[in-house]
Amino acid sequence: RKVSSATSTRGGGLPEVETIALPHAGFHENDLPGVEVACNLLDVNITPPEQVLRKVEELASAQALDVVSSYYTNKRPEDVLQVTLAAECDRISQQS
Repeated sequence: RKVSSATSTRGGGLPEVETIALPHAGFHENDLPGVEVACNLLDVNITPPEQVLRKVEELASAQALDVVSSYYTNKRPEDVLQVTLAAECDRISQQS
């Protein structure tokens, strides 16, 4: 929970970041329980996902914790733009 709190804007961490600590039981029989640090990035232009991950890793390491995995649920603006441009290029090429 300390890692989650210290990552968020409210906890004095990164700007434009909201977090919550979500406890998880082990997924498999031999897994230890863990905590997911769920983050809501309010403006990825101010605080990009890579910066948030680095901060979480840094804070976890300082408490002798490991970051086991990470994931993103939304596309970043540049990814959306790339998909949109590709679709527009396809549309234009089909008109020719």
